[in-house]
Amino acid sequence: MERVKLALSEFLSERGLELSEEKTSISNIEEGFDFLGWTFRKLKGTFLGKISRKSIKNHLNNLKAIIKDNGNAPVGVLISKLNRNISGWLNYHRCASNIWKVWGFCDHWLFKQLWLWARKRHRSKGAIWIKRRYWKTIGNNNWVFNADGAYLRSHDARKRRILRLPAEIKIFRLENQERIQNFWKRKQEMFLRGDKLKLWRIQKGLCAVCNKLIYDPQDKARFDHVVPLTAGGTDALSNLRLRHSHCRLYKKAT
Repeated sequence: MERVKLALSEFLSERGLELSEEKTSISNIEEGFDFLGWTFRKLKGTFLGKISRKSIKNHLNNLKAIIKDNGNAPVGVLISKLNRNISGWLNYHRCASNIWKVWGFCDHWLFKQLWLWARKRHRSKGAIWIKRRYWKTIGNNNWVFNADGAYLRSHDARKRRILRLPAEIKIFRLENQERIQNFWKRKQEMFLRGDKLKLWRIQKGLCAVCNKLIYDPQDKARFDHVVPLTAGGTDALSNLRLRHSHCRLYKKAT
């Protein structure tokens, strides 16, 4: 290991960099180590990357601080701040192993914190009144924290698969262009949902106007009605197409 560390130091020194002695350590992979909010460990021959306990603790402390700092604020403001924090944390950790146990633990902990917040805010009210005031039934979930049309997001992000381009594919070779494009299309599907995903697959990722690939479909693709709503068209999938945002503007201008 020391030889590897020495080789890395020499490699970095040629490029004007150096290893930090304070932050660099050698760990046994069976025991695991923490890095960037994750705990990496090899367990029974399987390499796992789980959310570290320190990261979970920091996340819950941040949520607790938001609830404490917004004790008398409008409930919609509290929900908005909690949702922003939860969304950012979920997006960072959704590729980790064993996430469902962590999501369930965080949701249960947050529910208890919000229940204490509600009891403190309405000391003279009973549990049934508080439940009806702040928690609503949506689908199969009977305890959705809400107020003024705003709903608290739960820790329920789906695990995101990590797709990597095979090492044998050289990105600068023209003969690999089609394989790279097909791989990129598969990766984009991970970020799409609902009708946008269905149309993306039907159109094979191509714009309905210019017939060119839609890069970044999550943000750049827009729905367009074949028969406009003003002419009696509907929002049915058969009447929708995906276009580049600028192609949609071009159609309106013409």
